[in-house]
Amino acid sequence: MIYIRKNGEVLEKYEMVYDKQKLEELMIRIAKNCGEIHDVKREMEFSYFPKENSWRYDYILGDVEKTLAYVENVKYKKNGKRTTHWYEYDDEVVDLYDCNFTLYFVPPIVDFIKSLIEGSEASIAALFNRDLSLIENLPTVEEKIAYYNGILSKHQEELIRKRKEKIEELSKKCGDINSNSAKLIKELAALEKNSRYAMKNIKFQYDSYMGIRDLNKNQQPVEPYIEELLSLIKFRLVDTIELSEVQRINSFFTAGCTNMQNSEVLKRVLKNSNN
Repeated sequence: MIYIRKNGEVLEKYEMVYDKQKLEELMIRIAKNCGEIHDVKREMEFSYFPKENSWRYDYILGDVEKTLAYVENVKYKKNGKRTTHWYEYDDEVVDLYDCNFTLYFVPPIVDFIKSLIEGSEASIAALFNRDLSLIENLPTVEEKIAYYNGILSKHQEELIRKRKEKIEELSKKCGDINSNSAKLIKELAALEKNSRYAMKNIKFQYDSYMGIRDLNKNQQPVEPYIEELLSLIKFRLVDTIELSEVQRINSFFTAGCTNMQNSEVLKRVLKNSNN
């Protein structure tokens, strides 16, 4: 893979040297040691089964966008149910299965390695410059539990404060029941309803992560693996060219020419120069 960068008035051409197999093995190790582990149970058709030791995009709890995950421990069995697919006037009946598998939702560094293998210019430039600041960390399960616990506490404190304010305001109007006091009663009821709904959602997230706490108790930090990534990829300088020379060549082929690079004249010149 080639990376070209401008260094002053010179263009430098580098070859990115790496062992693809080692990078792919590193991706799996990071997924299994640093990722967020979920044991998944779903009713599925056979054609939708994830493949063992494969990659897929799926949803982490509460997220609206999919995250890359590594798949392992795929197991399945027929559950006796069937479903029908209709194709215009034809139908196809297929079996349903109870499918269990493990998902390791990966830290962003794995997506970064994937983009390097795929030849992303932005990722290659970031690696060359040792600028990995844009790679965010995946919060650990413990960090997520602490986060949602903190939100629950703050929400409860805010609810108590607002409820107290409404009750105090309502108490002042007890001697004069009118439309204003009725409005306060409605506001208090709405406050209780909205708070219960918000608390229910937060509590669901908190309980969900508490449910996978033991499964993720050995999550490791990604920093050592970033250092390993840097050691696995080398940049070898293969050529340089003066920027002024590039500009002169570009001018040679474009000034006064119409589609020169694809012309038969240029093809003959290049062919003769190789003989």
